[in-house]
Amino acid sequence: NFSLGFGTGMKFDKFIEKVGDEVGNVGVGVFGIAVNRPQNAISINRNNVGFYTDINYSPFESLLIGVSGRYDKYSDVGDLVAYKGNARYGLFENKIMFRGSYSVGFKAPSLHQSYYSSYSATNTNGKLTNISGLINHDYQTFRKMGIGSTKAEKTEGISGGIVINPDDYF
Repeated sequence: NFSLGFGTGMKFDKFIEKVGDEVGNVGVGVFGIAVNRPQNAISINRNNVGFYTDINYSPFESLLIGVSGRYDKYSDVGDLVAYKGNARYGLFENKIMFRGSYSVGFKAPSLHQSYYSSYSATNTNGKLTNISGLINHDYQTFRKMGIGSTKAEKTEGISGGIVINPDDYF
């Protein structure tokens, strides 16, 4: 037995963060108002194209061997590759099976994770005080401090198990 699967996918993302209410930016707004400052307004696009394949081979009924892989090209985080190898071996007409796999994967950061920003401040006699907030990872001050942009999360996994099927109705 042999099986082959393959495919492709494309994705287009857009993240827009608009300027907040002008009242909140000039110091006459509501106490503790959260707004987006004009210098943090942003519109970002991301394109992604991916290809995958999956191959399974069973040289005899009790043994299954599989490999799969995926390649993705992101316009902002670059090329990413994921793959997996797996096997299953059965005993007693597959009433007891041992299985295992090894995989390497990734997850690209969302545009929201990379570019969202917001701040809040207290209005004290027409002046903004106690300013705090979130600064996006594209902020130039971070670059000067040696802090890079968000990167894809990479994972590695090993799994194994035993499957027991004592009868057809279990």
